[in-house]
Amino acid sequence: MTSLLTERRVLLMLVVMALILSGLNPKHHGVWLLEVFPVLIGIPILIRTHERFPLTPLAYRLMAGHAIILMIGAYYTYAEVPLGRWVQDAFGLTRNYYDRLGHLAQGFVPAIVMRELLLRTSPLQRGGWLFFLVCSTCLGFSALYELLEGATAFVFNQSATTFLATQGDEWDTQWDMFMALIGATTAQLALAPMHDRQLRTQPGSHIGSSAPARSRTTKIACLLIMATFLFSQAPAMATPEPASTTPATQGQIGQSPLQHEPLGLFDGTAFTVTTGRCTDCPAPPQALWYFTDETIAIPAAQEGQHSTAKLPFLAWLGSPELITQATLSTNHTYLDIPGSGRRPFRLTPKLPTNRSYYNEATAQFFSSHPLRLRGRTVLTAEGPLFEARTIWPEDFLLTPEHARTIDAEDRTISHLMENADRLPGDSITTHRLWGNAVASWAGKPVLAAILNGAQGDDDEAHGGHFGIVTGRVGPHGEWADWIVNNFYDADVVSEKGILPAMVPMDNYLMDLNSGQSYYRPSALLALVLKQDRIPAAYQVAIQDVFRRFYRHELDYDHSLLNCAGFSIDQLRTLGWQIPLQGPSNRLKATAGYVYMAASDRSLDSGLKVYRYFSEELTRLLPRMTFEAIGNDTLHLLQQTDPQRVLTPFEQWLREDVEAVLYIHIPQIPSSRAMGTYAVASLDEYQQRVPSDRSQWKTIAVPPRPFPAELRVAPVPVEAATIPGSVVALTAGCMVGLVWLGHLLIRRR
Repeated sequence: MTSLLTERRVLLMLVVMALILSGLNPKHHGVWLLEVFPVLIGIPILIRTHERFPLTPLAYRLMAGHAIILMIGAYYTYAEVPLGRWVQDAFGLTRNYYDRLGHLAQGFVPAIVMRELLLRTSPLQRGGWLFFLVCSTCLGFSALYELLEGATAFVFNQSATTFLATQGDEWDTQWDMFMALIGATTAQLALAPMHDRQLRTQPGSHIGSSAPARSRTTKIACLLIMATFLFSQAPAMATPEPASTTPATQGQIGQSPLQHEPLGLFDGTAFTVTTGRCTDCPAPPQALWYFTDETIAIPAAQEGQHSTAKLPFLAWLGSPELITQATLSTNHTYLDIPGSGRRPFRLTPKLPTNRSYYNEATAQFFSSHPLRLRGRTVLTAEGPLFEARTIWPEDFLLTPEHARTIDAEDRTISHLMENADRLPGDSITTHRLWGNAVASWAGKPVLAAILNGAQGDDDEAHGGHFGIVTGRVGPHGEWADWIVNNFYDADVVSEKGILPAMVPMDNYLMDLNSGQSYYRPSALLALVLKQDRIPAAYQVAIQDVFRRFYRHELDYDHSLLNCAGFSIDQLRTLGWQIPLQGPSNRLKATAGYVYMAASDRSLDSGLKVYRYFSEELTRLLPRMTFEAIGNDTLHLLQQTDPQRVLTPFEQWLREDVEAVLYIHIPQIPSSRAMGTYAVASLDEYQQRVPSDRSQWKTIAVPPRPFPAELRVAPVPVEAATIPGSVVALTAGCMVGLVWLGHLLIRRR
């Protein structure tokens, strides 16, 4: 008895000393007071009851340990506990998980105390019902505290994210309760035998007796339950502060994404940042439907409709804030921002369907570059942190002094593309194919074509992807704000979160989920121009195509109208006579139709193959589109065909182009397999993939049903038609068989 009393006094002294030390200079006094409040209440209750209703040594030891956990969290705040930070850095985690330890203890410690109280003050015996009730009680306490925290946040007019210190985890409440349940279950499974041995020798214990508990004992037990409840406080509470009268934007780490830079060819201040839920946007409702909860830019309200007629009606920004000239800390958890100091940093969550993501290799890559980031400020108990969605190396610049001059010919672009693996993997490489070697490019308008290569882990993506780009070279060679006109299948949900849109270059290439540079290397063919009439004409024309595309007047088709077809059709409509390459092989198209229709027993399968082999190559294969544009530009500028009759648009090209650049953009290292250059023919495509289609590496994507009430045209219903060449081949075969049969009959 004396030894047990001595142990209790030692535990009490340790807890009191820890309490005093934690209160000397905590990081936040308000947080400290709230976190240690259950300890301040629990200690007197336990002192009051330790003689009349002493608990087992195990219970006292566990409660002392739980008190220490609470006080450590109170001193540092849970998001800054050094132990949790060490684990976060060591294992590359996105948050400090010390609060999870607190919630595990929230279930582990009360489980033993509640088990003891139920065994000593109720008719319950050891067994399944005891186990179930203890787990349910601990889970109930955890859930009740989550409700109390939410109510407190509401009373103090705080955002739930700020007050509850969720560290941006939208499932934090559920995880907290789940950890408490794990703790309660683990404690009973691991410690029940030891606990039972101590209960049998515990002074004042009445286990096994059928005598009802005395009234005083019951009251003491209620006090102990209250103490247990207080000790089981959820450990992630923050200090409630008076509601701020400062506008929310002043708490942002980043600035408005359009405040100090253009959007493509246009002044950023001519746009408003909003989401697809806006009710007074000039964008078509069909377009807004795709971007319901996405950050977009729309033309700002102006006097006179003519002033916004040429502005893009919708551009997909992806994020409401922008940071420039930041650097990543050595432990990759902070951003050093000029004028703002060091700010905590984390990544936007990985999409569940995305098979790869940013990893340590990515962090090492970005550590060697100044960074431009798109994202949002997340408010936590420890202050705001920046959640990055797009990370762009700000030293990826286009400057004449860093360009390599080469003599271009018809095979030059193809050669550069196929030998890109010899180029540096940590920076862009610029080649000047034509133009003045000393002229400055700063402020010059640009029309460009971008070709994204073949993915290394997707057998449906060896053809690459293509888009036309407009913008202006920045004062130091910046190009992150150029607009990419990105067409993509709108009727499926991309596993990477890609949406068809006019989108800034940094979002297009380096969004952490949808960015093309995380999947494959890219090539950019840029025409630096004297004036903006060429890119302006294209941007106005393609906006009308996007409007019709969102309204489903035009539908994406991988063989008939894909990213290459949408893009080059508009250049030809404007008057650029880019030479046609013809179909791949009409004979193969016909034979492929017969083979696939017979093997799959489906005319649709046959028709799909037929269309691929019979479609004109510059409208089908992104690489062929890219090379055709580049080679014809060089022909126009070098005047290799003096007999060619130029259209007005082609005359503009000859007059306005100052330089033709080929830029290699490396793939960002991540957990994804490295990609390569796109295929130049369907035969090359067939050589890259397994002959057995069941062995292909592909990702199934679900459909995205378009609301019927938004349709302006009926849903297209396409019959599985039989091409004329197939009909002719079939008729010829039948005539041949009839003739052969007739010949055999005559010989008899």
